[in-house]
Amino acid sequence: MSSSAPGIEDKVNYKRHAVLHMVRRMRGIGRLELARNLHISNSRVCDLVQLMLDEQLLIEDHPGSDRRGRRGVPVMANPKYGHLLGFDMEAKRMRLVVVDFSGEMVWSDHRVLGSVRTRQGFVDSTLNFIENGIKRIKKDFGNLLGLGLAVSGVTDVRRGVILRHGLIESATDIPLRDLVTDRISVPCFMDDNIRALTLAEWQEGAAQQMQDFVCVAVRTGVGAGIVINGKIYAGSHGFAGEASRIPIPVGPSLTQWKTFEEVVSEHALGVDPSLEEIRIPEQRAKHVGQWLGAQLATIATWLDPQAIVLAGDSLRPGGPLWDHAERTFHRLVLPEIADMVQLRPARLGPFGAAIGATHLCFGGLFPAGPSA
Repeated sequence: MSSSAPGIEDKVNYKRHAVLHMVRRMRGIGRLELARNLHISNSRVCDLVQLMLDEQLLIEDHPGSDRRGRRGVPVMANPKYGHLLGFDMEAKRMRLVVVDFSGEMVWSDHRVLGSVRTRQGFVDSTLNFIENGIKRIKKDFGNLLGLGLAVSGVTDVRRGVILRHGLIESATDIPLRDLVTDRISVPCFMDDNIRALTLAEWQEGAAQQMQDFVCVAVRTGVGAGIVINGKIYAGSHGFAGEASRIPIPVGPSLTQWKTFEEVVSEHALGVDPSLEEIRIPEQRAKHVGQWLGAQLATIATWLDPQAIVLAGDSLRPGGPLWDHAERTFHRLVLPEIADMVQLRPARLGPFGAAIGATHLCFGGLFPAGPSA
């Protein structure tokens, strides 16, 4: 938490960045609409927009220059201003994307993360993937503004440290953000990967314009991201959404438990990350889908969100888990909200968390308010 209140210069920058964020999110918007949406005077918005036009952060959305500065002309983020990197790590995969300044993805890469038996082996695999990716793209995207890191495991995001990882024993006490910053010399920002995925689905995916929703992702592991009153909720200690540790009874005795990750995740289901198609025996898919649907009903009944966004290859509509989870959800959820809390498939696909990491980076480079 910052020890002092923001000064006048900080407040001006926050307003400026708030304008920039909305322009980027809307992919083109007029000054008057900006003023209305942000509750800033029209004259102030025009001044801020003009400054960012002069800095080439923004461009006017029309050909030619004869109408420059007219208030009715939409403005948009200048895609040529620079590029942002987004990295996503889960237990068996790593992904890297590049987006231009307007948020358009212009490059992507991925690789399977093989068995890493030592702490140094994990660090080397991660850093080499990022560094080699940067070497390949630098000639095409030279102006790299920063990198967002979306990582799995139990993570202290304030310090940028992976504390431990349930599926990678060697990933313990890894100060990943500092290690990456030292290696690539650009600003780095780090968060939980499902929280990054939640941010992406909120900004440009299945949860646009929502103020209250939950994103549940079944990937190599299991995680959740929570948005309440238009803000991502990290919890009092930064660990909100660690769904992998939710206990599930697996026998007649209350001494027999497994974690959600041990039952529902792709790792638990034996999914091969190198294969495109998810194959799960029908009886197993039914059992796992029912456990998942019951947890979704619990989430909906506790939080009453507008929607629950479901991400992961096994959770696509028509996939092995969707129908079983959906039926169980509607059977068990509080009846009064059964038809109001929507189950929505995620829109952004396997690179969603990496895209979310670029949004995280953008927010770190252009903060629209004091950081916690």
